[in-house]
Amino acid sequence: MNRLCMLASVLALLVCGSLFAAQQPGFGPGMMGPGGAMGGLGGNIDLLLLNAPQVQKELNLVQEQIDKLREIQRGAMEGLRDMFPRGMRDMSAEERQKAMEEARKKMEERTKELRKKVDEVLLDHQKKRLKEIKLQVQGLQALSDPEVIEMLGITDEQREKMENLRKEAAEKTRKQMESLRDLSPEQRREKGRELFEEMRKAREDTEKAVFDVLTPSQKEKLEKAKGEKFELDMGALFRRPGGPQRPQPKPDN
Repeated sequence: MNRLCMLASVLALLVCGSLFAAQQPGFGPGMMGPGGAMGGLGGNIDLLLLNAPQVQKELNLVQEQIDKLREIQRGAMEGLRDMFPRGMRDMSAEERQKAMEEARKKMEERTKELRKKVDEVLLDHQKKRLKEIKLQVQGLQALSDPEVIEMLGITDEQREKMENLRKEAAEKTRKQMESLRDLSPEQRREKGRELFEEMRKAREDTEKAVFDVLTPSQKEKLEKAKGEKFELDMGALFRRPGGPQRPQPKPDN
């Protein structure tokens, strides 16, 4: 299997997964895969958001909290590579699917552990605001979060419908990527531009279909849970942990 096929397999997992899933290139806030960034720092979106000075300022974090979070961030990166399946190019489609599913489960467990550590650092009002910001950034991907599922009272039937929609989208993405396999570099660049537009439109259609699985009351509850609108600079999510741009805390009112 060549690198394009491997990429397609990874994309398929990322579309279907939970927090581990938000990495498709070019996606912005409110989309299934915001900014290609949400898989960083061990797949934990909380840590990724808390690494952004803009979010640190919004939460009014003090330097002691920032330092503790940086330690957690560094620990999150250790051993991350070992969590991903190896030798995928020599696997059958069934073996790849099984390996990626195992990786997804490991990532979910790791995410729970990291979230617990983060909760020990933040104050209650900071946790609340972080959850609001996370809901805004994740968009429909938040519907894979167990906490959100419980909050909205999403039924097993609804979850199954959503999962089937995501799987269909992932399979279509995989086939689209594989269509580039035998093209020349020039043809691949040209076809890639067309494919990106097709994927963008397909993503929008999938998101609408997934959102429509919710009842009107669930949609209303989800919007209220997002809190005050927060305009996040997605580029800030890529800043190296511990880098420059130390935030200045908000003055107390």
